[in-house]
Amino acid sequence: AKYTRWKFTNEAKEKDRGTVNSIDFYFWKGYDDFDATRKYDSVNNEYKRFNGGKPHKDLETGKQLVAKNVVVQFSKETGSVDEHKHLLYNTIGSDKALIFQNCNAIKGTWSKKSRIARTKFFDNNGKEIKFVRGPILIEIVPTGNKVTY
Repeated sequence: AKYTRWKFTNEAKEKDRGTVNSIDFYFWKGYDDFDATRKYDSVNNEYKRFNGGKPHKDLETGKQLVAKNVVVQFSKETGSVDEHKHLLYNTIGSDKALIFQNCNAIKGTWSKKSRIARTKFFDNNGKEIKFVRGPILIEIVPTGNKVTY
């Protein structure tokens, strides 16, 4: 099987970073415990994850979750599909995306051709995104939800 790799780059120098210090969005109205905030840490050039207004910490280590790249992948939501209110998200095809890295926001799209294909992310000019080396957090959010940054 052929493995398709994402493209990577080194992080930007401090003088070349942007001003996107916070990313805020919700998954479902009325479920505030799931509201998401990502706050930029300029010292480490990464985003710290908060859910429901509280730091989101790793259960094993107790450390707050961080990422060098935050991707908001918009997707059609279907559900609930069972008595536990599970939801399904369309992750084959394409839709809009926002990519945050180096304190910048990149408007773009995502595309995935089949179940076993790699999801690829592109800017609005069709150029494939190069991720900053380090953790990547992909948030699948219902199409049409608002993201503030």
